[in-house]
Amino acid sequence: MVVIIVVEWKGGDVARTVGGGQKVRWLKKELLKHSEKKELVIMFVDSYDVIFASGPEELLTKFNRLGHRVVFSAEGFCWPDQRLASKYPEVHSGKRYLNSGGFIGFAPDLSAMVQQWKYKDNDDDQLFYTRIYLDKAQRFNMTLDHRSRIFQNLNGAIGEIQTRVSPEGA
Repeated sequence: MVVIIVVEWKGGDVARTVGGGQKVRWLKKELLKHSEKKELVIMFVDSYDVIFASGPEELLTKFNRLGHRVVFSAEGFCWPDQRLASKYPEVHSGKRYLNSGGFIGFAPDLSAMVQQWKYKDNDDDQLFYTRIYLDKAQRFNMTLDHRSRIFQNLNGAIGEIQTRVSPEGA
């Protein structure tokens, strides 16, 4: 059985300006159902400009190897508030800035994070998560996927992407 639910998007025009808060509101509601499941790992991808760097089992292994409770995708530019760029920790290789298009983490940690959302649907989700990441007291044992091992963001990175096709079974 397939159930399709259509909901009006009120999260702004994220292709042109800030927005996306509606995603956080939806996630906030759904994660309450799972907030007590200490070992449940949840992945969120908005599919706007993020692709997976491998299959499900390997993604979970990569997440576990990073040793953090929450991992966000990363990108090479600071959006939506460039003034926050200097507040980010330095990185020696890879992308420095948080991208909210893809993240993975344990259900209780993700739930605690999104329960802080008290904004409008058209407010910016990436700015919300960025402020949490930059606040060491709130960081929730969080890191960024600086080297795109789990998530590959396409926005601003098309020139970095290589597609390989291999024979079946190779």
